[in-house]
Amino acid sequence: MQTFEQDANVYEFPDDCVVMADFDKKPFFTRLSGAQAIQAKGCDIIAIPDGDTLYLIEAKDYSHKNPGEMPPKAPDLARTIARKSFDTLACLMIGATQSEDETVDFCRKALACTRIMVCATVEPSRKVDTRNREDARYLMQLRECLRREAKGLVRSQRDIMVTRNADAGRKGKFWTSHWALSHD
Repeated sequence: MQTFEQDANVYEFPDDCVVMADFDKKPFFTRLSGAQAIQAKGCDIIAIPDGDTLYLIEAKDYSHKNPGEMPPKAPDLARTIARKSFDTLACLMIGATQSEDETVDFCRKALACTRIMVCATVEPSRKVDTRNREDARYLMQLRECLRREAKGLVRSQRDIMVTRNADAGRKGKFWTSHWALSHD
């Protein structure tokens, strides 16, 4: 099992999955994201569970910051996630030719994929009860907004996934995630 921590959450991926956590912190990417470059914003985790599907995973956790603070409105967050997904693909193209480390091979594997999944793992509040109507409504609205924003990126609406950390056994979610010990 491969384990990564992102935004005070722990993500676990099967050993046979090719994963790059902190993609947006890789040296070639930081050169692209500065004020001198294209100002790209990248997804948090990129995973390839098989040779054909590329998962662009953005992790957002609004449960541990200020409990009274609301997450961004669903259309705004969807726009941010879609932009990060588009930017990530553009940076994968550059990384496949201009990176100087193991990132080159990863970028080439990612570009060889024939299917793209845009995934948002979102904790909108501290309420972990799946029957919580406010969070459920927010996640459903985020999914719909993300489907519109990422329309040109994915083949079908089924290629958009919005999930919470605690969601287990969800179709298409091959990883597990949970709050880290450092989560307040």
